Amino acid sequence: MARAGHTRGLRRRPRSTSRVRVRGCGGKVRFRDHEEAVEHLHHAASARQAASLVEGVVTTLHALRAYACQACHGWHVTSQPRTTEAVPA
Repeated sequence: MARAGHTRGLRRRPRSTSRVRVRGCGGKVRFRDHEEAVEHLHHAASARQAASLVEGVVTTLHALRAYACQACHGWHVTSQPRTTEAVPA
């Protein structure tokens, strides 16, 4: 029997992480640096794949990339594809 709050086969992040919700950034999760944000992307992709294979769950949230935030000087993740700015000729 699974304990409350326990996800079968998925590892949880340690509680000592520096992820925090930031008010100035619309309540987004703030990561300390690029490495931590990318680690979160990999963890989310693994959890999404495991949920799909084991439990048949399909999610619509697909974080694709990390980006630096000028407002809080931290990092966030987004599901938006990278935009390319047109360079004037």
